[in-house]
Amino acid sequence: MDCGSAFVKYILFLFNLLCAICGILLITFGSIVLSHLGPITQLPNNAQTMLPIVAICLGSVVFIIAFLGCCGALRENNCMTMTYSFLLLALLVCQIVFVVMVWVYQSQLLVEFDNAFNLAWKQRNDDPAVMDSFQTVFKCCGNDGPLDYKNVIFPKSCCPSDKLIKDTCAITQSYNSGCKTTFHAFWSKNIEIIKFAGLGIALIEFVGVVFACCLSNSIRNERRRAHY
Repeated sequence: MDCGSAFVKYILFLFNLLCAICGILLITFGSIVLSHLGPITQLPNNAQTMLPIVAICLGSVVFIIAFLGCCGALRENNCMTMTYSFLLLALLVCQIVFVVMVWVYQSQLLVEFDNAFNLAWKQRNDDPAVMDSFQTVFKCCGNDGPLDYKNVIFPKSCCPSDKLIKDTCAITQSYNSGCKTTFHAFWSKNIEIIKFAGLGIALIEFVGVVFACCLSNSIRNERRRAHY
Protein backbone atom coordinates (compact mmCIF):
# COMPACT_ATOMS: atom_id res chain seq x y z
CA MET A 1 0.00 0.00 0.00
CA ASP A 2 1.42 3.42 -1.00
CA CYS A 3 1.86 6.37 1.34
CA GLY A 4 -1.43 8.00 0.28
CA SER A 5 -3.42 4.84 0.95
CA ALA A 6 -1.66 4.30 4.28
CA PHE A 7 -2.53 7.89 5.24
CA VAL A 8 -6.20 7.32 4.37
CA LYS A 9 -6.16 4.06 6.32
CA TYR A 10 -4.97 5.66 9.55
CA ILE A 11 -7.13 8.74 9.12
CA LEU A 12 -10.16 6.43 8.71
CA PHE A 13 -9.12 4.55 11.84
CA LEU A 14 -8.91 7.82 13.81
CA PHE A 15 -12.29 8.96 12.51
CA ASN A 16 -13.86 5.68 13.52
CA LEU A 17 -12.28 5.95 16.93
CA LEU A 18 -13.86 9.39 17.21
CA CYS A 19 -17.22 7.97 16.06
CA ALA A 20 -16.97 5.24 18.69
CA ILE A 21 -16.34 7.87 21.37
CA CYS A 22 -19.36 9.86 20.08
CA GLY A 23 -21.45 6.69 20.27
CA ILE A 24 -20.40 6.16 23.88
CA LEU A 25 -21.26 9.80 24.65
CA LEU A 26 -24.71 9.37 23.09
CA ILE A 27 -25.32 6.24 25.18
CA THR A 28 -24.15 8.07 28.30
CA PHE A 29 -26.32 11.12 27.57
CA GLY A 30 -29.42 9.02 26.91
CA SER A 31 -28.80 6.91 30.02
CA ILE A 32 -28.37 9.98 32.24
CA VAL A 33 -31.59 11.58 30.94
CA LEU A 34 -33.49 8.29 31.24
CA SER A 35 -32.25 7.67 34.77
CA HIS A 36 -33.20 11.26 35.65
CA LEU A 37 -36.73 10.53 34.49
CA GLY A 38 -36.73 7.07 36.02
CA PRO A 39 -39.15 7.71 38.92
CA ILE A 40 -41.65 9.39 36.58
CA THR A 41 -43.27 6.23 35.24
CA GLN A 42 -46.92 7.20 35.28
CA LEU A 43 -46.95 10.16 32.92
CA PRO A 44 -49.89 10.08 30.47
CA ASN A 45 -47.50 10.76 27.57
CA ASN A 46 -44.39 8.60 27.10
CA ALA A 47 -42.73 11.02 24.63
CA GLN A 48 -40.35 12.11 27.37
CA THR A 49 -38.75 8.63 27.37
CA MET A 50 -38.67 8.31 23.58
CA LEU A 51 -35.82 10.78 22.92
CA PRO A 52 -33.30 9.32 25.40
CA ILE A 53 -34.11 5.78 24.24
CA VAL A 54 -33.52 6.79 20.61
CA ALA A 55 -30.25 8.45 21.67
CA ILE A 56 -29.13 5.23 23.40
CA CYS A 57 -30.06 3.12 20.34
CA LEU A 58 -28.27 5.49 17.95
CA GLY A 59 -25.21 5.55 20.18
CA SER A 60 -25.10 1.75 20.28
CA VAL A 61 -25.39 1.46 16.49
CA VAL A 62 -22.74 4.19 15.98
CA PHE A 63 -20.35 2.36 18.29
CA ILE A 64 -20.85 -1.03 16.58
CA ILE A 65 -20.43 0.41 13.07
CA ALA A 66 -17.38 2.43 14.15
CA PHE A 67 -15.83 -0.73 15.59
CA LEU A 68 -16.46 -2.51 12.27
CA GLY A 69 -14.82 0.42 10.45
CA CYS A 70 -11.75 0.29 12.69
CA CYS A 71 -11.33 -3.43 12.02
CA GLY A 72 -11.84 -2.99 8.28
CA ALA A 73 -9.27 -0.19 8.11
CA LEU A 74 -6.59 -2.00 10.10
CA ARG A 75 -7.08 -5.35 8.33
CA GLU A 76 -7.37 -3.66 4.91
CA ASN A 77 -10.38 -5.84 4.21
CA ASN A 78 -12.26 -4.50 1.17
CA CYS A 79 -15.52 -6.37 1.92
CA MET A 80 -15.57 -5.21 5.53
CA THR A 81 -14.72 -1.64 4.52
CA MET A 82 -17.48 -1.46 1.89
CA THR A 83 -20.00 -3.01 4.30
CA TYR A 84 -18.98 -0.41 6.83
CA SER A 85 -19.45 2.38 4.24
CA PHE A 86 -23.00 1.29 3.37
CA LEU A 87 -23.98 0.83 7.01
CA LEU A 88 -22.52 4.19 8.00
CA LEU A 89 -24.27 5.88 5.08
CA ALA A 90 -27.60 4.33 6.08
CA LEU A 91 -27.03 5.40 9.69
CA LEU A 92 -26.10 8.89 8.51
CA VAL A 93 -29.39 9.21 6.59
CA CYS A 94 -31.44 7.92 9.55
CA GLN A 95 -29.65 10.24 11.93
CA ILE A 96 -30.20 13.29 9.73
CA VAL A 97 -33.90 12.39 9.45
CA PHE A 98 -34.10 12.08 13.24
CA VAL A 99 -32.36 15.43 13.84
CA VAL A 100 -34.54 17.17 11.23
CA MET A 101 -37.68 15.74 12.84
CA VAL A 102 -36.56 16.92 16.28
CA TRP A 103 -35.74 20.33 14.79
CA VAL A 104 -39.08 20.64 12.97
CA TYR A 105 -41.24 19.26 15.78
CA GLN A 106 -39.33 20.83 18.68
CA SER A 107 -42.15 23.20 19.59
CA GLN A 108 -44.72 20.41 19.28
CA LEU A 109 -42.63 18.12 21.49
CA LEU A 110 -42.37 20.81 24.16
CA VAL A 111 -46.13 21.34 23.97
CA GLU A 112 -46.67 17.59 24.42
CA PHE A 113 -44.39 17.58 27.47
CA ASP A 114 -46.24 20.59 28.90
CA ASN A 115 -49.60 18.91 28.30
CA ALA A 116 -48.38 15.75 30.02
CA PHE A 117 -47.31 17.77 33.03
CA ASN A 118 -50.57 19.76 33.08
CA LEU A 119 -52.56 16.52 33.15
CA ALA A 120 -50.38 15.16 35.95
CA TRP A 121 -50.97 18.39 37.92
CA LYS A 122 -54.74 18.20 37.42
CA GLN A 123 -54.78 14.59 38.65
CA ARG A 124 -52.59 15.30 41.71
CA ASN A 125 -55.44 14.77 44.15
CA ASP A 126 -56.42 11.39 42.70
CA ASP A 127 -52.86 10.25 41.98
CA PRO A 128 -50.28 12.29 43.95
CA ALA A 129 -47.45 9.86 43.17
CA VAL A 130 -46.82 11.45 39.77
CA MET A 131 -46.43 14.97 41.16
CA ASP A 132 -44.34 13.62 44.02
CA SER A 133 -42.01 12.10 41.43
CA PHE A 134 -41.79 15.40 39.54
CA GLN A 135 -41.03 17.34 42.70
CA THR A 136 -38.44 14.85 43.91
CA VAL A 137 -36.63 14.45 40.58
CA PHE A 138 -36.62 18.08 39.46
CA LYS A 139 -36.34 19.64 42.93
CA CYS A 140 -39.37 21.83 42.39
CA CYS A 141 -42.71 22.46 44.08
CA GLY A 142 -46.20 22.83 42.69
CA ASN A 143 -47.22 24.05 39.28
CA ASP A 144 -45.89 27.61 39.50
CA GLY A 145 -44.34 27.43 42.98
CA PRO A 146 -44.93 26.35 46.60
CA LEU A 147 -47.82 28.81 47.01
CA ASP A 148 -49.94 26.43 44.90
CA TYR A 149 -50.23 24.31 48.07
CA LYS A 150 -51.10 27.24 50.33
CA ASN A 151 -54.57 26.01 51.31
CA VAL A 152 -53.97 22.26 51.12
CA ILE A 153 -51.75 19.69 52.78
CA PHE A 154 -48.15 20.48 51.87
CA PRO A 155 -46.45 17.41 50.26
CA LYS A 156 -43.17 16.13 51.68
CA SER A 157 -41.74 15.85 48.17
CA CYS A 158 -41.55 19.65 48.01
CA CYS A 159 -38.71 19.68 50.53
CA PRO A 160 -35.20 18.19 50.48
CA SER A 161 -35.01 15.18 52.78
CA ASP A 162 -32.66 17.01 55.14
CA LYS A 163 -35.15 19.90 55.51
CA LEU A 164 -38.08 17.80 56.68
CA ILE A 165 -39.23 18.71 60.18
CA LYS A 166 -40.69 15.70 62.00
CA ASP A 167 -41.29 14.07 58.61
CA THR A 168 -43.32 17.06 57.40
CA CYS A 169 -42.45 19.78 54.91
CA ALA A 170 -42.86 23.45 55.74
CA ILE A 171 -43.42 25.96 52.95
CA THR A 172 -40.44 28.00 54.20
CA GLN A 173 -38.13 24.99 53.61
CA SER A 174 -39.52 23.96 50.22
CA TYR A 175 -38.10 24.32 46.73
CA ASN A 176 -38.84 27.74 45.26
CA SER A 177 -39.23 26.95 41.56
CA GLY A 178 -42.40 25.59 39.99
CA CYS A 179 -42.29 22.19 38.32
CA LYS A 180 -43.88 23.29 35.04
CA THR A 181 -41.11 25.81 34.30
CA THR A 182 -38.39 23.45 35.53
CA PHE A 183 -39.64 20.53 33.41
CA HIS A 184 -39.97 22.74 30.33
CA ALA A 185 -36.46 24.15 30.81
CA PHE A 186 -35.03 20.66 31.26
CA TRP A 187 -36.37 19.49 27.91
CA SER A 188 -35.59 22.75 26.10
CA LYS A 189 -31.95 22.35 27.08
CA ASN A 190 -31.70 18.65 26.24
CA ILE A 191 -33.47 18.96 22.89
CA GLU A 192 -30.88 21.59 21.90
CA ILE A 193 -28.11 19.16 22.90
CA ILE A 194 -29.72 16.38 20.84
CA LYS A 195 -30.03 18.59 17.75
CA PHE A 196 -26.50 19.98 17.62
CA ALA A 197 -24.79 16.82 18.88
CA GLY A 198 -26.64 14.86 16.21
CA LEU A 199 -25.49 17.24 13.47
CA GLY A 200 -21.89 17.13 14.74
CA ILE A 201 -21.83 13.34 14.76
CA ALA A 202 -23.47 13.24 11.30
CA LEU A 203 -20.67 15.44 9.94
CA ILE A 204 -18.04 13.10 11.41
CA GLU A 205 -19.86 10.10 9.91
CA PHE A 206 -19.96 11.76 6.48
CA VAL A 207 -16.19 12.23 6.54
CA GLY A 208 -15.89 8.59 7.60
CA VAL A 209 -17.96 7.46 4.59
CA VAL A 210 -15.73 9.46 2.21
CA PHE A 211 -12.51 8.04 3.65
CA ALA A 212 -13.93 4.51 3.73
CA CYS A 213 -14.82 4.72 0.03
CA CYS A 214 -11.34 6.06 -0.77
CA LEU A 215 -9.68 3.26 1.20
CA SER A 216 -11.87 0.59 -0.39
CA ASN A 217 -11.06 1.89 -3.86
CA SER A 218 -7.35 1.93 -3.01
CA ILE A 219 -7.48 -1.67 -1.76
CA ARG A 220 -9.21 -2.79 -4.97
CA ASN A 221 -6.64 -0.99 -7.14
CA GLU A 222 -3.76 -2.51 -5.12
CA ARG A 223 -5.12 -6.02 -5.58
CA ARG A 224 -5.80 -5.39 -9.27
CA ARG A 225 -2.20 -4.29 -9.81
CA ALA A 226 -0.95 -7.31 -7.88
CA HIS A 227 -2.52 -9.62 -10.47
CA TYR A 228 -0.50 -8.11 -13.33
